[in-house]
Amino acid sequence: MEELSVKSKIIKSVYFSQEDGRLRICFKNGEERLFEGVPASEAHAMTAAPSPGHYYLDRIRTQFRRLAACRGMPEPTCRIAWNRHRSGGY
Repeated sequence: MEELSVKSKIIKSVYFSQEDGRLRICFKNGEERLFEGVPASEAHAMTAAPSPGHYYLDRIRTQFRRLAACRGMPEPTCRIAWNRHRSGGY
């Protein structure tokens, strides 16, 4: 998974895997989302959009299957959930 550069008021970082189309979005409030089947063009369009947060809300969240969400979990718990998804453990 490679980190994509993003400037956003709500998104802290974005990671994308070319191999399986998984897109991981880390928000500034500590939440994370993992999506599958995302084309590279969509991942790059989101990070380059004038408002990546609006792009996420309008194009990513509504069109692609969400595999995981870490909301309000302490950092180690969220990492464990993320690693299980990455290894196919769910």
